[in-house]
Amino acid sequence: MALIPYTAADGIYVKLSPWSQTYLEWADQQGLTPENLEKFQDPDNDQMSNALEMFVGGNPLKAEAHLHPVPGLVEIEGLRYLTLSFYQAYHALNSDLGEEFEKSVDLQIWKKAELISHSSLQGPAACRYYQTLRMTTPITGNPRTFLRISFQELPSDG
Repeated sequence: MALIPYTAADGIYVKLSPWSQTYLEWADQQGLTPENLEKFQDPDNDQMSNALEMFVGGNPLKAEAHLHPVPGLVEIEGLRYLTLSFYQAYHALNSDLGEEFEKSVDLQIWKKAELISHSSLQGPAACRYYQTLRMTTPITGNPRTFLRISFQELPSDG
């Protein structure tokens, strides 16, 4: 089961969906072969690994630049916060790949980033939604901060 967030006129809700896929199920459906099956390969050379393609609902064999996560800034009460906006495919919400959001000040050492939801839009026709997360601490006074999404294989239940 996967939790699917959606927004209605009177609030934000979550519903359960039985739709989820393992990485290998998704890779098979996408037509990946043993030569390009690894999670961190990029067969279409669009700078998105297969794991990220699964996460955003992309096609790992066709470059789709519009699906890249987008960094940004938001100002709240005079303080600036780094944001990361991205698509997330519903089938990836309960997959065997776990995503983690990380921050760095030097692009060498990455640590877990504390993020909260800033906004979310549902896109049911495309089987994915678009969300923006923002850091919980402002970057004001420390503007050299970077965010990324990393992936790791989750332990199986069985």
